[in-house]
Amino acid sequence: MIQRYKNIIVLSACILGVVIIAGCTTKQSPANWQHPTLAKELWAKESGYCRRHARRETDMEAGLATTRPSSSHLPGGISRHRASMTQFQLQRFQQRTFNSCMKRRGFVPIVK
Repeated sequence: MIQRYKNIIVLSACILGVVIIAGCTTKQSPANWQHPTLAKELWAKESGYCRRHARRETDMEAGLATTRPSSSHLPGGISRHRASMTQFQLQRFQQRTFNSCMKRRGFVPIVK
């Protein structure tokens, strides 16, 4: 019985430590984007396109709107696997997809 309480206390301390560490991490500041030749009036339109593209790709990666065939070697198929990705992984995936889209469209990141 005492061992059970010790295990609960150790587990609680570990969870608290992870929460504290996660809270102390700093997010990378978002980049502003510039295009060397495109008119500034069109920047918002291009950025909006990339945001929508990244959101669609992230939804597909998470298995939310996918029409891809399921994989036979994963229980529940590939879409179930993708749906179980953590929110953190999905946010990183979406940001990478957005950045990639912006670069393909000729934008350059300017980090403040």
